[in-house]
Amino acid sequence: MVVGWEWDESLFAGAAAYYRRGRLPYAPGWVEVLAEELGLDGRGRLLDVGCGPGTLALPLAHWFGEVVGVDPDRGMIAEAERAAGELGVASRARWVRARAEELPAGLGTFGVVAFGQSFHWVERERVAATVMGMLRPGGTLVHVSDLKENENEKAEGLGEYGAGTPAHSAPEVSAARYRADPVPEAMSTRCRADSAPEVTSTRRLTPPAPTDSPPDELPYLADELPYPAVPYEAIGEVVRRYLGPVRRAGRGVLPRGTPGGEAEVFARAGFAGPRRCVVPGGQVLVRSVDEVVAWTFSMSFSAPHLFGAELPAFEEELRRLLYEASPVGRFSARQPGTEVFLWRKDRSAVDPGGPTG
Repeated sequence: MVVGWEWDESLFAGAAAYYRRGRLPYAPGWVEVLAEELGLDGRGRLLDVGCGPGTLALPLAHWFGEVVGVDPDRGMIAEAERAAGELGVASRARWVRARAEELPAGLGTFGVVAFGQSFHWVERERVAATVMGMLRPGGTLVHVSDLKENENEKAEGLGEYGAGTPAHSAPEVSAARYRADPVPEAMSTRCRADSAPEVTSTRRLTPPAPTDSPPDELPYLADELPYPAVPYEAIGEVVRRYLGPVRRAGRGVLPRGTPGGEAEVFARAGFAGPRRCVVPGGQVLVRSVDEVVAWTFSMSFSAPHLFGAELPAFEEELRRLLYEASPVGRFSARQPGTEVFLWRKDRSAVDPGGPTG
């Protein structure tokens, strides 16, 4: 938790409905990489802390006997429940409206506890110690985030205004299809322990079969972008004009963004590791004006509630800006890579008991 800032329930108020359409996805193949690394077999229990609309829990539902998502935002829980029904995994999923600081909340023990770009919003030392106690011996804490190595890094922060990491990432984007071009060697997933030389996984990422999609919808690793880039800096200027020069977060402000240094926190809590897997991105995604607007409203620093009565005027100005930048209403963005950190609990630790994972 940031010194001088206190969480409040308005942090993502009104943002949940925009997530699935607005947020960029994790890199294709991240679920299979995680399943392979953890030896998932459709049994056991997953706890997704700060689950948002089910970004991690839903794609992983078939790999566990039960997934439990915890989030303090009522809208996020409602979106997760709805999506679980649509995906046919409602019988495997349970959604709990609660803060991470309220854990363990009688939820029992788990084989895997996951944070999908949500850890920076919690009281980190306290929550790390709590989830250590909720993991069974030999269990794994999984920390998933975007790999900050391309222009999408600018998107997350709108420059200095939004420094820090978003709380969740959407599980899908409407144009997420591939051409069946060969996969370069550099696209192989890489996994290594922190202290070990980097090695390349034996499993390769393979594009889907050819489609009849126009080549400008999603050229695989295209050298030239078919549409203009999303004008993130200009969007940031409009946000600042309406909300002020300092990043907003709920009822407070975050002048220095959200904290980093998760590795030190996990290590102090007693976790061993980490093992780091990089799932490469780089594919070109095509984004519509509606998707960019949804992305804007999905962010904590430009969530709809922050604009109050000026929300319609802000959205009108935002859409005008986007159509000026791209009269056809389409933008290009590159798929971020995804990094997955795996932290282990000692197998010799005492089992905390309760429903087991």
